Amino acid sequence: MLATNYGGILQNFALQKVLKNLGHEVVTFDIGKYSWFEWIIDSSKVLVKKILGRKSTFNKSPIYRKKIESPLRRFVYKNISLTTPRTKFLHRGLISKYAIDTIIVGSDQVWRPCYNKRIEDMFLAFAQDDKVRKIAYAASFGTDFWEFTPFQTKKCSSLAMNFHAISVREKTGVELCDKYLGVKATHVLDPTLLLSVEDYTTLCTSIPKRAPFVFAYILDKSDAIETKIRAFATSQGLDCVILSAGREIDHNDSIEKWLSNFRDAKYVITDSFHGTVFSIIFNKDFSVIGNSQRGNSRFSSLLDLLGLQDQFLLEFSCIPCSVNWKHVSAVLDVAKQESLSWLISSLE
Repeated sequence: MLATNYGGILQNFALQKVLKNLGHEVVTFDIGKYSWFEWIIDSSKVLVKKILGRKSTFNKSPIYRKKIESPLRRFVYKNISLTTPRTKFLHRGLISKYAIDTIIVGSDQVWRPCYNKRIEDMFLAFAQDDKVRKIAYAASFGTDFWEFTPFQTKKCSSLAMNFHAISVREKTGVELCDKYLGVKATHVLDPTLLLSVEDYTTLCTSIPKRAPFVFAYILDKSDAIETKIRAFATSQGLDCVILSAGREIDHNDSIEKWLSNFRDAKYVITDSFHGTVFSIIFNKDFSVIGNSQRGNSRFSSLLDLLGLQDQFLLEFSCIPCSVNWKHVSAVLDVAKQESLSWLISSLE
């Protein structure tokens, strides 16, 4: 699952680093290897849907996926401890092989059904009969409304009750856990916010520093938004770097280079949750463009906590929004300590 998602990779890196700093041995289940057989099956389903007049798109072939994953996978192999690759959560032998006594699930929209075909595995169904401690750290539903089917709700509610402790990334997730899963949850920070800015600048020291510029990290690009971003950069007398993710990643991209964009930028424009997070970590003035399809509650929960509501825009404007970083840092430090305390307590 650690493929072409900058934020997803870095939240895993951050949680592993925090756990290792606490003295634990950590390994991540490496799931998501995409075979030719799976591609043929998926493509056949797409063809049937198209014949029936339904919307559907082809997944990229394994060769293409390997090509776009490689620059980010290099970071993963270097910085994240992994199990042997698996195509499914078939854990037989893994728990004993790695002497696992605790499994932690989280955080990047792991509890959103549209992003996980077998949502029950995100509630550790694959290990329901094992005597291991089960913890959710900053698990995210991605939205403030319930997307599970009645069957998924019943199944996942039963699994959630077997957790030793549950925390969620959004404040609305606390309510969803209580109302639909029948469990209590605590609101905590995304794992990436538990590390210091120095932890990230250390990763990109090999990337030469650049003159200040406007950095736009946009997941859902369009000609209209690009035109506005370039006009904003021109109005500020700055160059502009616009970057997306997924299929647009090439061999010149890397986690380290992505981080250096935040390090060197004068201003950040993003519709990404982790684009927002790293703007905050690097103390860069920024604007967040609302992204309702991907889930706006992810933004509001964090921005409300830090008093950054003014940075959220339903439509991007050319008016820069400055931030009182002294205040933000003070609030963030308290939230960080509370989140760390929750994690430590859950592991004891």
